[in-house]
This record gives sequence, C-alpha cells and structure tokens, in this order.
Amino acid sequence: MVICLFLALVSCGNDDNDANDDSRLGNSFFTAEIEGVTYDAGVIVAQITSQKRYIGITTSESAGAGNGLSIGIGTAESTADPLAVGTYNTADENNTVIVYLEGGTTSYQTFDTETTGTVTITELDENNKTISGNFQGTLTNFGSNETVMVTNGVFQNIEYTEN
Repeated sequence: MVICLFLALVSCGNDDNDANDDSRLGNSFFTAEIEGVTYDAGVIVAQITSQKRYIGITTSESAGAGNGLSIGIGTAESTADPLAVGTYNTADENNTVIVYLEGGTTSYQTFDTETTGTVTITELDENNKTISGNFQGTLTNFGSNETVMVTNGVFQNIEYTEN
C-alpha cells in the first residue's frame, strides 16, 4: 500500500502551482538526513484507515522529483490493534516500514528482519487529523545489498485523510 501511494506521488508531473513553495505546508513538515544529506519534503500525503490500524505517509522533495521518502505503520487487518502513541520497530511483526526512493529508480527499504529502524508516533491528534513523530533506520537495496542510513527523521503535524 505504501509503495503504490509512494510511486504515484513521485511520478506526478510538475505543474504551474509552484510545488516548491513550502509555505503551503504551514507548521507541518517532514525531514530527515539520508547519508548525512538533508531531505526536506515538499509534497506530503498521509492516509490512515478508518479503524486507525494503518497509516502511510508518502513524500517527495517536490512534485515530479525523483527522490522520495515514505513510512508505513501497522496493517489494515481487522484483528490488529489501533495505532497509538509509541515506538514501532521495523524488525517486529507489526508491518512498520521505511522506504527511500533515490532518483526515481533505486529503492531502499526496511522490509526484513536484517534491516533495522524505528518509527515513533509522538502525537496522534484525531480531532485535527494530524500525526507527529520521528524515525530512523538502516535501509537496504535488496538488488545490490547496498545500505543507506536515515537519521534525524521528523514528521510534525502531518494532516491525514481517513479511508
């Protein structure tokens, strides 16, 4: 689910609405360091299931940019517990994932127990429909076994839609 949303977002073409104007984000932001280089999202899309069992946050540096960073927490399964404030480990069975798409073609992720990472939800505001937290991890390209370090990841007041 995260990967489909992610690929749709980063493949969108640029339009005349100045996709690099960060003022439209208000007090929300999504940032991280990837191998020591700052990544600031210009486009952010977040969706949560109506039962609050899964959330996906998909970003790109700007519309049509080749680099993107996404996180997913939980599962849409009806037996899963709703998401709550807390730390979710990518190596656990709770379906937490961090994905980085570099240049529109090379994907790094935390899809198995040999990669490590955490996503912490620090606030889940159901009234304003926003989520905040932080994340970090070692992501692997499974074709080449190359890794990238994602550190100092922060998502703040990200508005989400329910589906």
